[in-house]
Amino acid sequence: MVDSFYTPLDTARKLVSLSQKKEPKIIADFAAGFGSLLQAAKESFPNAQFFFNDNSEKCFSYLLSYFGWSGSKINFLDSQYVKVLLDSDELSSKCDIIFLNPPFSQRGGSTYDSFFGELVFSSSVAFAFIINSLNFLKEDGELIAILPASCLTSEKDSNARSFIHSYYSMSVDSALSHKTFDKCCVHTVCVRIVKKIFNYTIEEEQNASVYNTLPSLQLFRGKLSIHNSVKSTQSNGFPFIHTTNLKEKYLNPNLHYSSNVIKPNSTISGPCLLLPRVCKPSFNKISIYSQSEPIVISDCIISISSLEENLYSIEDVYEFINNNWSLFRTVYHGTCAQYTTLKHLQSFFHTYNIYASILNSYGFIADTHTFFPS
Repeated sequence: MVDSFYTPLDTARKLVSLSQKKEPKIIADFAAGFGSLLQAAKESFPNAQFFFNDNSEKCFSYLLSYFGWSGSKINFLDSQYVKVLLDSDELSSKCDIIFLNPPFSQRGGSTYDSFFGELVFSSSVAFAFIINSLNFLKEDGELIAILPASCLTSEKDSNARSFIHSYYSMSVDSALSHKTFDKCCVHTVCVRIVKKIFNYTIEEEQNASVYNTLPSLQLFRGKLSIHNSVKSTQSNGFPFIHTTNLKEKYLNPNLHYSSNVIKPNSTISGPCLLLPRVCKPSFNKISIYSQSEPIVISDCIISISSLEENLYSIEDVYEFINNNWSLFRTVYHGTCAQYTTLKHLQSFFHTYNIYASILNSYGFIADTHTFFPS
């Protein structure tokens, strides 16, 4: 495979524990390595049939001789080989569960092609494994995987991710320690993917485990650089808010006024949530602006507002981020100064089925990020 960071057995057991299946018949891992995910699965589902794939001769021979499972040794990033496996007798019945710890590492901005039916996608190597694996999943099956946290927000995965959000439910269970894998420092998350059910009964809809209880959100990045702000006490000035003001849960606008507002839409009004665009991620740096008076936020701040335009809904968003902080912090990327973007935030909320639109400088929706199959 592309890299060789194998899943520790305790992490494999954690991933297997996310399954909601009772008696699966067929369980597969298409990046099996030395088989820790399937070993953990066998502990929980001893009566299932197991299938593995790994294009390493060493791993393939080990799994075949030690466990006797059915398996293949193909390059799972080569669509031609994947289609041959899909049409073969090896997996004539599709899988109830697919466990995956796909390869993560890749050179620079390189992308990999994958397919689902007639659709073709270009994405990171990890998401390419996810998309190709979905071809082998039963209609009521589940795919449970370890993914780099960056896959939840990265631009290169946006099309593949939007496809999954359109036809599948992808829940993010937890973030793993960056020390999970030996000799590899990477932030990873556990995800569970199942096919969406579009014909909910009333009872099923009431019992559905979804994260769409929050209102629709709007995301906006400040436009005014701190270097262009001007202290003023003039009546036409507005309180100017920079990241240094984000210290408490509820923001009290300081006495630093700016009369250098280039456009009227450089201002925002509360209630809204304010968070730094560049920072060492900390929940204590997120503040609620509860007042209706306009303020100007610097270009280092992003605001999150609700279409319901009330304080209660913003407080709900604040608590949602707090309760999911270990995952939310992954919207910040970078090896030195960590930063986030409007699209990173949008992708995070979409993962939880929370609609979030991006506003441009004129207050119009700039990007709804929706996948439409051709």
